[in-house]
Amino acid sequence: MKRPLLLCALLSAAIASGGTAQPVWNGSQGLPPGVKPNTSTAAPPAPTSTFESRGSSNLKGIQLTPLQAEVKVGASLTLDLVACVNFAASGIALPPNTPSYLCEPSFFTSTAKNWSVNGTPGGNASVGTIKAGQGGQAVYTAPAKKPSRNPVAVSVEVNDPELGRVTLVANVQVVEPASWEGTITYTEEGTDVWKMRDGFQGAGIEIAKQTQTFKVVGSREESPTSTVLVLEQVGSASYSDSGQMEKRINEICQAFGPTILRHHFVYGRSFEMKGEVKATIEARLFLANGRYSLALAPQNVLMIGQDRKTDIYKDGCANTTNDRSNTKQTRTTADLPTFPIEGPVFPSRPDMLRGQTEGTSELFVQKTDWKLGWTLTRTR
Repeated sequence: MKRPLLLCALLSAAIASGGTAQPVWNGSQGLPPGVKPNTSTAAPPAPTSTFESRGSSNLKGIQLTPLQAEVKVGASLTLDLVACVNFAASGIALPPNTPSYLCEPSFFTSTAKNWSVNGTPGGNASVGTIKAGQGGQAVYTAPAKKPSRNPVAVSVEVNDPELGRVTLVANVQVVEPASWEGTITYTEEGTDVWKMRDGFQGAGIEIAKQTQTFKVVGSREESPTSTVLVLEQVGSASYSDSGQMEKRINEICQAFGPTILRHHFVYGRSFEMKGEVKATIEARLFLANGRYSLALAPQNVLMIGQDRKTDIYKDGCANTTNDRSNTKQTRTTADLPTFPIEGPVFPSRPDMLRGQTEGTSELFVQKTDWKLGWTLTRTR
């Protein structure tokens, strides 16, 4: 494989300026962030789950990257053989906006062979498999469950002109997908006492209530920023409007006659509806740019009940009664407001999302106040 033009040009500049074209790094001094030197030996034994194989000589400039990685069970990771050059340490005058180090594929990649996982050529179902590609690349596929020895050591042999056959090793931690647990609670309530009509006496009250609990019973990670939460929803809602009022008017029916209860109005109501819901729903949790939001679409509660109305007028003079009382069956849904579940992800506890909010709404015809609280915890 040919070296990329930029790397070749900078290497030429290093030689022309008296610098060294083959960097020598001791330990991690002068390496780019997150890059550590691999170690090597001649004809090493099977590598163990550590960044270092047997021996202490550093392989000059050649890296198997990433040196350390994390991959979920069943997922894949691409590893690359690269040559890294530290131009700043060589004292080279670099053009503006040029990085002080560069890691790119090198001719060593053509000598790569014997890709292994924990010393097993090609790996296996227990520790994961490794499949060589082109240009010094290989794809590691994690096993279906975490291996007993974790992290695993992915290794490859290359030929170096100075050191001979060497083994490069990278550590790969196999992890279970992140899972979530926690609860979201919602409460809503509104109360209103009857306002008496002119001349009426009595009492009545209208009450609306609703409670909802959403418990996380599963999760499915779709991407680093999106996870589907499986929620068990359990809720109930009720509405009642009950009371009675009456108005009495005493008058005489004819001249010089006695005063009697001439007009008697009676109005009453016994209206009650209630319902429950139990369902399994899904909600998408987004985590990005230091914030989170949960798109929750719960099922509404269907309330069923009966509305009994008393509407009676008695005429004392005519000795008649007009009864317009009636009863009817009712049903309606207790609609939920849009839940604003969102907030910042705190660096001190990035795996815990907690918050609460409140607002006003309406349940059936009753004005209500609602409160919403949640605690969601990410576990592995």
